[in-house]
Amino acid sequence: MATLSVGADGALRTLLFDFTYLSPAVNDFGTLLANDLIIETRVEIDTPFDDVAALISIGPVSNPDSLLATNQIDPTTASDYGTQEGLKITAPDAMRLKISAGTSTQGAGRALVVFRRAS
Repeated sequence: MATLSVGADGALRTLLFDFTYLSPAVNDFGTLLANDLIIETRVEIDTPFDDVAALISIGPVSNPDSLLATNQIDPTTASDYGTQEGLKITAPDAMRLKISAGTSTQGAGRALVVFRRAS
């Protein structure tokens, strides 16, 4: 499920996407506008995936591994994976969460993107 917090222009906003091992391999959620600034990106694993080959990444559709790549997230370990950003979006773009659950029979978490809407 994707959620967008609403704020005035220039305010911080949040995109949130809950996922499980049953989620589609490609999940596009929320649209960022030209000149929006990504402040922070997080992937929180609440229930570890049980296939060591599982992979997760997140970024804009135009560059889907750019914010957190598969080598920065371990879906088999319950943890909070994040990065501080300063990425300015140059054209409207959705966020993309890619999930390869492999043969996992469990796994769940959420993706969070905090951004500042251009005024």
